[in-house]
Amino acid sequence: MLKFAGERQSVIFSQNLKLIHLARSGRIDEAVNLFEGMLARNAVTWNCMISAYAKNGRIAKARQLFNRMVSKNMVSWNTMIAGYAHNNCILEASQLFDEMPKRDAYSWTLMISCYSRNGELEKARRLFDSMPSEKTSVCYNAMISGYAKYGNSKDAIALLNQMPVSARSFVSWNSVLAGYTLKQEMVLALKFFEEMPEKDVVSWNLIVEGYVQVGDVQSAWHFFTKTPSPNVVSWVTMMNGFSKCGNIVEARRLFDEMPERNLVAWNAMLSGYVQCLRIEEAHNLFWTWRKGIL
Repeated sequence: MLKFAGERQSVIFSQNLKLIHLARSGRIDEAVNLFEGMLARNAVTWNCMISAYAKNGRIAKARQLFNRMVSKNMVSWNTMIAGYAHNNCILEASQLFDEMPKRDAYSWTLMISCYSRNGELEKARRLFDSMPSEKTSVCYNAMISGYAKYGNSKDAIALLNQMPVSARSFVSWNSVLAGYTLKQEMVLALKFFEEMPEKDVVSWNLIVEGYVQVGDVQSAWHFFTKTPSPNVVSWVTMMNGFSKCGNIVEARRLFDEMPERNLVAWNAMLSGYVQCLRIEEAHNLFWTWRKGIL
């Protein structure tokens, strides 16, 4: 009997792995066929299929499956709420959150993030303030990011200052910085950048991008050259800055000096040529790319 139960669990485990692989590959119809053909399922099976439907835009199917599930666990409820949030179904996410028999920190964070990402900051803050458990850094960052994204830098900084020092991370600081650069408030952005206790490559990229957006290529270049370990985003941001101001020669020089290039880098260089009406160079670069010469 024990041997049979072990074999049964082994089969479910193997099929779950295949289901996860199909879902992650976007092969949703194959995943559905596998799920419906399974003789036995566990909570992981159901939760994986609910997530697969939601991530592929089939949110109604996800909810139907959720309703069919007899023994829902915390992951099931959180997966369905995450699916609604992913598809910007804020009302449905909120209603399901209210129906939950119990919640964990992740449930609260999901709902706070859902509200803050969609600009419903008052609702997000009410949930944030009413959390019964200790607030996690993810919760703080979701709230700070929402304030910064929608131009409320004052409340973003106030919450950052309330945040326990041990919970603060690059995400916390960069969220506030992104709020300043998004609003093109570069004087405040620079002041905040200089006051940051630590910076990562995202911090440097944000300040470079901010200066590019306001057309101050000289300042963008200054900070690009000081970036400790520039990544592809750093290079592409600076290339775009040169292209935007019509200096396509410098953009191409940077492109040629890049230690590695991805699809984004090639597209940025091609767009730069087109933006500057250098159609022949764009054509030549495209065919160079196709032939794999560079």
